[in-house]
Amino acid sequence: DFGATQTGLSEGFHVLRARAFLNRPGRASIYNTFTQSFYYDAQAPQGEIKFPNENDTIGGSGYGVVVRTDPSVTAVWYHIDDADASNDDTNTKTQGGNGNGFEPYTDTNGNGTHDSGEPFQDLNVNGIWDSNIATTWVQATEVTASPAIVSSYPREWRFNYNNIPSGSTPAQIKVRLRELSSAAYKDFSLSDSVGHYTTLVRNVTANGPVQKMFVAFPPTDGQVVDDTYVMKVWFSKSLADGTTTQDLINRFLIKIASSESGSNANGVAQPRTSYSINYNVTSDYHELAFLLPNLYNDQPDFLHTLDVTYTPPLGGTPLEAFRLVKARPVVVIKNIIVTPPEVDSDGLPYIITLPDVANPTPGQRAVPIRVETDLLATNVGITFSNGTGTVTLNAGS
Repeated sequence: DFGATQTGLSEGFHVLRARAFLNRPGRASIYNTFTQSFYYDAQAPQGEIKFPNENDTIGGSGYGVVVRTDPSVTAVWYHIDDADASNDDTNTKTQGGNGNGFEPYTDTNGNGTHDSGEPFQDLNVNGIWDSNIATTWVQATEVTASPAIVSSYPREWRFNYNNIPSGSTPAQIKVRLRELSSAAYKDFSLSDSVGHYTTLVRNVTANGPVQKMFVAFPPTDGQVVDDTYVMKVWFSKSLADGTTTQDLINRFLIKIASSESGSNANGVAQPRTSYSINYNVTSDYHELAFLLPNLYNDQPDFLHTLDVTYTPPLGGTPLEAFRLVKARPVVVIKNIIVTPPEVDSDGLPYIITLPDVANPTPGQRAVPIRVETDLLATNVGITFSNGTGTVTLNAGS
């Protein structure tokens, strides 16, 4: 028997089974099985903030906070306090857990406001959507635990501290671990012992750039989007000073990473021809807008990473912002032209250069085309909507 053994019970659910047998000596057994589940709760949820460390100085337009927890944790919430009121959630219209905030909602109309009928998370349990909550807590996103992070706790959660204030500002990051027996959000004012949750605190020095950039819509990680959703990135107005709209667009690059859930690895650059600029959306920010493509990959809980980079002219400090989203399930035949790609790694139009020879062979005037589809496709047709060409299928295709 190679089954695992241990002394004592682990935190969490267990099942107790008992069997009562009839007294039937020398005959086949007849019995009934009684089953009872129970939740073993010997201590509050346990975990640690891996990054940042206590008294670290953090910079950039955003910082990824990493939390590791034990298996009993069902949710991780966070709240950030700093002296900069301009990055409070009520001012950025995002769910960043910073200062005053509002109840998370699904912006089905994509207009940046909570409209009647749009579902929301009733944190205060009062039946109405609240636009101003004095101390807002936001849920962190669970990701696949990184093997590069050494921790005795197996589960990993992440969130971003966005719009980091400049000028070496003191900031405090609070993380609250909840399990099934912990108090609900509306009781977060209780102490850890009374609410049966665990609060972790990290004090840091915030020293971010003066100019800001962040993903305003979707306003929170984990939101469900589809190919009708317009992604919106807000950035400081000073970034547009002395430049044309097209030159400004060329400084931005949006990548979508969908190879690993919750990771920005292998991001695919999106064509800048689909970007647009909306000026003066607030008194402090302009807006970069981009219509998202269909991201559904048959995995409803897959976290796609939206990665936005601003590269300033003359070698200034780049800005980068992230947002994790889930794709709305869409039953369509999915196909993608893998080769040649639409844009290169810099988001510029992909250029095919044919060899400059006097007497080219047919192979020197041909370019391979590779198309991938899902299993619903029964055939594939390739046509040229701009220009002309001839397509010859490879043998066996």
